[in-house]
Amino acid sequence: MVDALRQAATNHTEHMQLVQTAHEATLEYHKTAQHTRELELLKLRTQLAHYERSMTFAVANKARPNSIPVNNNTDMSNSISGSGNGISEDGRRTIEDVLTSHAKAQQERHVK
Repeated sequence: MVDALRQAATNHTEHMQLVQTAHEATLEYHKTAQHTRELELLKLRTQLAHYERSMTFAVANKARPNSIPVNNNTDMSNSISGSGNGISEDGRRTIEDVLTSHAKAQQERHVK
């Protein structure tokens, strides 16, 4: 009977060692998975911060997708020289200024 109890204690000890090893492996796996998720979350937060910063900058500067300032006023009388040189009052070329100067240049070529 003593031998049977010793054998049962040995079996139990071996079983508990296997359970502990499996438990430690599972914990390690979950720690690694959690770390990977945290890194991915940090990466996504960084991307979101860059996106939000660029959107804030775009809204603050009223940037357009083509990055050319658009002047809704097509009247060329308020350009610097008034001669349709494609430069607006603030010194920047606008889409309308460029198109108007291009159209005038084409008309001058056809007249000559």
